[in-house]
Amino acid sequence: LELQKLIEESSSYIKAGGSICTYQFKRTCVLDSLLVAIHVTFLTFTNIRDLFNSEEFFKNLLNFVTGKKYDLARVKCAWQLKHVRFDHTHKEIDYYGSVQDHLDLFDKLVCAKMTPDQEIENYSAIHDEILSGFNTFACIKALGDPADPALILGYCLCTEPLLHVIDKKNRIFQLQFLLLGKGEHMTMCFRLSPNEWLHYDNDPAKPSFQSFSLDNIKNDVICWSGYINMSQALEYKL
Repeated sequence: LELQKLIEESSSYIKAGGSICTYQFKRTCVLDSLLVAIHVTFLTFTNIRDLFNSEEFFKNLLNFVTGKKYDLARVKCAWQLKHVRFDHTHKEIDYYGSVQDHLDLFDKLVCAKMTPDQEIENYSAIHDEILSGFNTFACIKALGDPADPALILGYCLCTEPLLHVIDKKNRIFQLQFLLLGKGEHMTMCFRLSPNEWLHYDNDPAKPSFQSFSLDNIKNDVICWSGYINMSQALEYKL
């Protein structure tokens, strides 16, 4: 219900522009797409809500976003991101950067990760049982409990995304959102229902949400993917 209301009232949702005090926000499309991705997932899945509420930064951040205090959410992120530039002469806060620049926000929730050049000294169960199924990504981060992570983030995908990944314990990790790059602009698509996807764009000239087909991702670069532990999510509903 919360997500449906958000979509219906999307004209006032996160858009490019905005300011805090006398400082103007600049080039926020990556951060905005990321915020919307985690916000809609937070509203949809109880296990993801519990995950983000377990860490003080995300708990406060998502309180800002849910309360429509989008500019405060951007500032809160700015203090955590090393690449964000504060221009005190022109009174601008410039967020220009890659998706990878923004992944530091999740560090306190990461329970395991894998990268191509990473040497894993103690190859734990999570690497063998779960993360090995995501080997089409250059970088993988698992968030939550290492025995049963709630969310898997994949960065830099070289093939078409898998809609589902089943681990060695038969847990299902379902593709929930994708951050899509085209030129220097970032947008996001997410799964609204089993067969329905929506596309988000922070461009003020465009609707916040539009119907979307995954066939269209061939025109974009998949920069970041989020997979929900659906087996865990279903247990929360019991």
